Amino acid sequence: EFGFDADFNGTSVKSPAGETATMTFDAAGNMLTAVAPASLGSATKRPSGMNPAVWLTGHLLLERKAAGNEVGLGEEITDRDRLFAPGTKPENLPKGLDGAAIAREFHALHKRFVAHLKRIDAAALAEPIERQYPAVPRTRLGALQFLLQHETYHVGQVGALRVMLGKGSWLGN
Repeated sequence: EFGFDADFNGTSVKSPAGETATMTFDAAGNMLTAVAPASLGSATKRPSGMNPAVWLTGHLLLERKAAGNEVGLGEEITDRDRLFAPGTKPENLPKGLDGAAIAREFHALHKRFVAHLKRIDAAALAEPIERQYPAVPRTRLGALQFLLQHETYHVGQVGALRVMLGKGSWLGN
């Protein structure tokens, strides 16, 4: 089973299942597609001091590359990707970033990532990794666990931002 405790301490991970991890990340990527179409990706407005859509989209791309690299996908993290690293400030982004292109890159990566994840078995997910993510085991599955929580947090921000920008709910209301 693959699961999260309410306090996200990782203790409910019993026998990692690649199928469940794949379905979970696929759902997160599909939520981003629904919430943030490419047209929202270039938005630079910051209602209530929130990160703008262009920064959130770039950050989600960077974090999905990190997740892919933890499970052996081998994605290149570019200088442009590093503009969206934790601790960076949206106001320091260069003018003219093509947020729609960044969103399209995320969606293309999402397809490769899910296809790659489907080929990973439980033993591979249990392998130790170099980086320690907060509150999860130092394994490939632990990395996926943390990065999925992180990704869905930001997808929720994009959804709230969408409403604040007058784009309505992703559900159509």
